Amino acid sequence: MKRLLKILVWLIVLGGLGALLAQRTYVRYQAKQAQTAAAQTPAEPEAVHVVARPAEARDLRDVASLTGTVRPMAEVRVMSKVSGRLEALRLPDGTPVDDGTVIAKAGTPVAVIDHAAFDAQVHQAEAALAALRAEQAKMEAGARPEELEIARANVRAAEAAVLAAKATVAQAKAALENATSDVERVRNLYKASVVTKQQLDGAEAQFAIAREKHQAAGEQVRGAQEQLRAAREQLALTDQGARKEDRAAIAAKVQQTEAALRLAQITLDESTIEAPIAGVVTHKHLDEGNMVSPATPIVTVVQVDTVKVVVGVNERDVALVRPGVTQVVVRLDAYPDQAFTGTVKRVCAVADEQTRTIDVEIHVPNPGRRLKPGMFARIDLVLREKKAVVAIPEDILLRTETETYVYVVNDSTAHRRPVKLGLSEGPMIEVTEGLEAGEIVVHRGQRRLRDGTPVEQVEQREPTP
Repeated sequence: MKRLLKILVWLIVLGGLGALLAQRTYVRYQAKQAQTAAAQTPAEPEAVHVVARPAEARDLRDVASLTGTVRPMAEVRVMSKVSGRLEALRLPDGTPVDDGTVIAKAGTPVAVIDHAAFDAQVHQAEAALAALRAEQAKMEAGARPEELEIARANVRAAEAAVLAAKATVAQAKAALENATSDVERVRNLYKASVVTKQQLDGAEAQFAIAREKHQAAGEQVRGAQEQLRAAREQLALTDQGARKEDRAAIAAKVQQTEAALRLAQITLDESTIEAPIAGVVTHKHLDEGNMVSPATPIVTVVQVDTVKVVVGVNERDVALVRPGVTQVVVRLDAYPDQAFTGTVKRVCAVADEQTRTIDVEIHVPNPGRRLKPGMFARIDLVLREKKAVVAIPEDILLRTETETYVYVVNDSTAHRRPVKLGLSEGPMIEVTEGLEAGEIVVHRGQRRLRDGTPVEQVEQREPTP
C-alpha cells in the first residue's frame, strides 16, 4: 500500500513537471511566431524629397542659327563709253566725287569727259543735214540759174574743206609720229631708270592725246569728203534737173545724215557720265585730268539703303525656308544690343556639293546706312513655330533603350509616364503625347524614384554664391 501511494505521488509530480514544461514550450512557440510575423511585415517606406513643377503650355520655335557677311544690294564700277580727258568728277552742285560721297538717285551726273570734239561732230552733222534738206527742197522746187552757181560754189567750198582737212591730218600725223618717238624714248629711259614714272605717264598722256587728235582729223577728212560728194551730186542734180530716182537718192541721204546726227548726239550725251544706281562711292579710281577709255573705271558705287546677307542653309532644313514668309533676325557684333529684321528674298536652285547647303539671300533694310558691307552677321531663321504646346526642360527626361519617360506626382506618389517628344528650343522640348499642361512633373530627384514611390515636394535651393 505504501509502495502504491509512493508511485502515485511520483506520477503526480511527473505530470505536474510535464504540464509545466509543455506550457513553457507553448509560450516560447507563440513568442517565436510573433517575432516571425513581425519580421515578415514590411516597414512603411520613407518619402523621397523631390522638386516638382507643373508642365507649361508655351510657344516654341525651331531656329537655325547661321553666320554670314553683309553685302551691298548692288555694286557698280562706273565707266565711260567714250574716250577722252576727264574734265570734271563732280556732282551737279559742284561737290567733288570722292570716297564716301552719297549719290541720291540714279541718273545723277558724276563725271564729264572733254566733249569739244563730240560737240563739233554734232554741229558738223547738223550742218550736213541742213545742206541736204536744202538741196532736197531745191530739187522739189526746180533749179534756177543762181542756184546752179550756188551749187558750184558749194563744190568749190567742199573741195577746199577737203584740202584743209587733209592738211590737218598731215599735221596730226606728224604730231603723232613725234609723240610716238617721244614715248618710245621715255619708255626706254624709264626702263633704264633715267626718268621718273611721272615723266613716263606724261609722255603716255601726250601720246594718247596725239593719237586722239589724229583720229579726229581723219574723221574730219571723211566728213569733208562726204560733204564734197554731196555737193557734187547736188550740182549734178541742179544741172540736170531732178528725176524720180534722184529724189529717192537725196531722201536716202537725208535719212543717213539724220542717223549720223543721232549717233553724234548720243556720243556727245555719253561724254556726260551718270550714276547707274543711287548709293555711296566706295572707291575713286581716277582724278580730274586723267585720260579715260571705255575700259577705265572711274568710281565704284554701292547701293546700301538695303543690304543683303547670303547664308548656307542645311539641305534638310531648306524646305522649311519660304521667301517672304520665314522670319529672320539679324544681329551684328557692331550693335550687340540691337536686332535687325530681315526678309528671305531668294532660295538658290542648286546645292553646294561640298557643304551640302543651299544659299539663301536675305534682305535687311538699312536706314541711316548703319550696316556696312563686309560686317560679320549672325542670322536666326525661324523654320517652324508652334503655339501653346506642352513643354518641359529637356534635362528632366529619363531614357531607356525602348522609351523616354518622366515622373508625374499625383497624391504625393510618383508615377512613371512614357512621353513622345517634338519641337525643341533651347532647354525646352515639346511633349506631343503622354503629358498635359498643368500636371506636376518631377524636375529634381527623379533618378531615385520608382513607379509608386511616395514623394515629398520641396523647394529648389538656389546655389550658394
